[in-house]
Amino acid sequence: MSRKLGVRGALWTGKCGYRTMGEVTWCGDAIDYVGPVRSEAETADVTMLTGAEAGVFCMPAFQDAHVHVIFGGSQLCNCVLESTGTLANGLKTIREFASSNCLTSDCEWVIGSGWVDDWFSHCNESPRAMLDAVVPSRPAVIRRWDGHAAWANTRALQIAKITEDTHITGGVVCLDSNGIPNGLLHEEASEFLYKCLPPPTHAFKMAALATGLSQLRPLGITAFQEGLVRDSNFPYYADMFLTEPTVTNNEPCSEREPSDRISTICKPCGVHYRLPDRYLLPKASLSLQWVKGVTTVEHLNSLRASQRTHFRVSTVKIMLDGVMESRTAALHQPFLLETCPNPMGLLNYDPKELEDIIVQLDGNGYQIHIHAVGDRAVTVALDGFEVARRKHGMNDLRHHIAHLQLVCPSDIPRFARLGIISTFSPLWFRLDNDMKTTQTVLGPLRSSQQYPIRSILESGGKLCCGSDWPVSSLNPLDGIEIAVTHRNIGDDETKPVWLPSQIVPLEDILCAYTSGSAYVNHLDMETGTLEPGKKADLIVLSKDLFQIPLTSIHTAKVLLCVSNGRVVYP
Repeated sequence: MSRKLGVRGALWTGKCGYRTMGEVTWCGDAIDYVGPVRSEAETADVTMLTGAEAGVFCMPAFQDAHVHVIFGGSQLCNCVLESTGTLANGLKTIREFASSNCLTSDCEWVIGSGWVDDWFSHCNESPRAMLDAVVPSRPAVIRRWDGHAAWANTRALQIAKITEDTHITGGVVCLDSNGIPNGLLHEEASEFLYKCLPPPTHAFKMAALATGLSQLRPLGITAFQEGLVRDSNFPYYADMFLTEPTVTNNEPCSEREPSDRISTICKPCGVHYRLPDRYLLPKASLSLQWVKGVTTVEHLNSLRASQRTHFRVSTVKIMLDGVMESRTAALHQPFLLETCPNPMGLLNYDPKELEDIIVQLDGNGYQIHIHAVGDRAVTVALDGFEVARRKHGMNDLRHHIAHLQLVCPSDIPRFARLGIISTFSPLWFRLDNDMKTTQTVLGPLRSSQQYPIRSILESGGKLCCGSDWPVSSLNPLDGIEIAVTHRNIGDDETKPVWLPSQIVPLEDILCAYTSGSAYVNHLDMETGTLEPGKKADLIVLSKDLFQIPLTSIHTAKVLLCVSNGRVVYP
């Protein structure tokens, strides 16, 4: 028989306005009580996992509506540059990684991620030559922090046969002052190069997925929507989520032990990993990649047949444009640059072509997840959804548009009217170096129209939040702090606030990370709020988020994470 468990402390149920000192108890996987602290006699059969000590804060578990788990795990298994800070440190890290990994053959690639545009903005030397200096004989390719560009050395460009005469639709091959490739490749040009990499082994991909999934529980995330699943990666998710669990014990302490059903050392990352038992896995929803001219509904249907409880395969991802940093976000008006290969960015689909795809997918019962950064991309996406609404009417598929960096004011009320969910990554709502550069190429008016999260909320639109990890921090508390401060993490209240008109109240952004993301993941009937009868998906934080300075939210730590009634962290 299942034991009855519970937590006590400052309590936020996920319903606006309900905060109290209280307790939550559950038996098996379902909550049976949420409310004020009861007497010892009334809770004699409950094992309390936390007391009501000062500062402890209980709330619904987080859900991530847009994350790249296998991609993030792959990066952690390769050369990681995110924390290096400078070009010099980045090159040093690449050199050290190359010398200590993949030494059995000079044909093996050096793969990494995490560089930023600032590294090369004031540098006279070619990025390709600098990478050649630290990896002279083996091919090397390093993704930019956002995944939309690559930095390659000479050997990698040679293998990919990329020269000054290479022209790739939807991509940019950057040239140096002599007219030869400087090693930087944007959008489809970087994907062209990545297709030349040797296919990763099954062991590496499973290690990457296990590594990525292992990052979620310590941050209080119990459900997610994978932002883009290529056909080549789907089998790894299926292997991970559809194999039978090996342990059925419901005792809370033993639930933290992983099984040994697969255990290996993965090359080149050298990581010794174990696959978690299924009950330790988060609830997953996969956004299947729509490949222009390739993907068919029949193929998607074959993948959807594997859908199970807490493993949804009913979402399709469409990449409509690029990003501001590469000047590939699709705009109504051109970038303010004297020279720009694509002055108005890149729209990957003709509007009528996208409209036909949306209507087809909507008619076949698929949730549609569109990447749209620029204002033209957002307009075209909404136009496509409008046609689908006219043909099929409203439905409960819960389509959403991710990123929404630049939105025409006239498009803001369309989200609520069409029932389209807005998926934001709040970590980007700040004046960092990338934003400073973006503002110079957009101009003052368009810069003031970026990330209109509060405008969409006040117009009646539904919100959810995703980290877009590994593009930015996976920690929801980082995004929550920036959403309510519009300052960089660690800035105090003396630092300037970026676009204060779009700051949202704390409770609204917490809802976006909990019930809002549960809604887009079709999990709102069982998770997202703490209510009797719902799944016991909850977290306990070290600080009451409503009682500390907004600039200190990122300092709170997850003390306890419960999923389906089981303690999954620590």
